[in-house]
Amino acid sequence: MNHNKTKALREGAMMVALTVIFILISVYVPVLSFLGTLAAPVPMAALAARNGLRPVWIAVFAVFALTVFITGGNILSAVSTVLMSVIPGAVCGYFLGKRAPFFNILFATCVAVCVGWVFELLAINMFAGDGIDEMFTQFGEQIKAMSEAVLQSIPQSQLDALGVSSAAEMMDAVIEAVQYTVRVYLPSFVIVSAMVTGYITLRISAFVIRRAKIAEVSVVKFSMMKAPKSMSVALLVFYVIHLFSTPGSLVWLVLANIVMVLYTIMSVCGLSFIDYKFKEKIRSAWARGAIYLVALLLASTFVSILSTVLIIIGILDSGRDFRKIGATENYGG
Repeated sequence: MNHNKTKALREGAMMVALTVIFILISVYVPVLSFLGTLAAPVPMAALAARNGLRPVWIAVFAVFALTVFITGGNILSAVSTVLMSVIPGAVCGYFLGKRAPFFNILFATCVAVCVGWVFELLAINMFAGDGIDEMFTQFGEQIKAMSEAVLQSIPQSQLDALGVSSAAEMMDAVIEAVQYTVRVYLPSFVIVSAMVTGYITLRISAFVIRRAKIAEVSVVKFSMMKAPKSMSVALLVFYVIHLFSTPGSLVWLVLANIVMVLYTIMSVCGLSFIDYKFKEKIRSAWARGAIYLVALLLASTFVSILSTVLIIIGILDSGRDFRKIGATENYGG
């Protein structure tokens, strides 16, 4: 028993050191910050998968204390780092070790990440000047500064045709529209960002845990992601109610974000169906991902059309089950 405790403490110390190294990379090496952020949850995931949550809490506190030290006593930054990277990794690893169903693990990991995002926004709103309003203002000023050269090249005739007297007036209108959209869909942006981060955390953690032979884990491949039929029905119902609700009301805002999140999930499921068909010709997932990214960048002008097509594919597949996947609740861990 003492040997097991000593082994868990030794592994915990090693995982704390690795986590802190990844945090240092994400903070002080801008070129590798993205990779450091993605890798930071993995050590805690490995520790939790092998030893459960009890030694993990000690490790999390150690990471917090060391992060406070390396950030010069910035407690808010340390809390944010722990909530957004370390704890999601621990949650993911714990459920992977318990061999929970894949989508249960994904949901738990995404919720953990979302808590970190919410804390980040609350901290910005409380301690960063005028909070989120100031963030939006700075965002608008940055867009205006980057677009200044382009604005100066617009002929006055085109501005008159658009009903504006100057390029600056047009840009102010564009920025105001963008800021309004971001304000309305901010909850959706947070949830979708948490979903993306949670999925990446799960896939990387599962890969490391499996390769290191810490635990026997399995994941649902991206090409086998399918929304349940009930989600398609819910999307259609919420969309219809949203159309007839009063614009700007609380109900309208809530429904707008629900529909946006469901749209995103259906788009991912539609892309998953395309990936299922496409992988027969290109086996490498990295190559297919690169092709999808290039296609998205080249067709950015038509992104609304592409997303609509993907949503329709996702809805049809949820009902017809073209890939013969079966019910979502039948997925194993």
